[in-house]
Amino acid sequence: MPTASYAPHQNPVERANRVIGESLAILMLQSNETHNTWHKYIKEIISKINNRKHHATKMKPYVVVFGKELSDENENTV
Repeated sequence: MPTASYAPHQNPVERANRVIGESLAILMLQSNETHNTWHKYIKEIISKINNRKHHATKMKPYVVVFGKELSDENENTV
């Protein structure tokens, strides 16, 4: 039985990894840091992803999961 060929652009995990990778690259270029310091930006990137409206649902992932907006005081600690 033949199977469909693998298409990474259709895999949601691969898509998320691409978004995180692109965001890291942008932040690293803007801050003039070396590739060894990428870990300093993960919390900021994940917070921004979770607080951005999804194009299909028109809702933020954080709101979908927790039922409330991410407060400003918690935004930097996510």
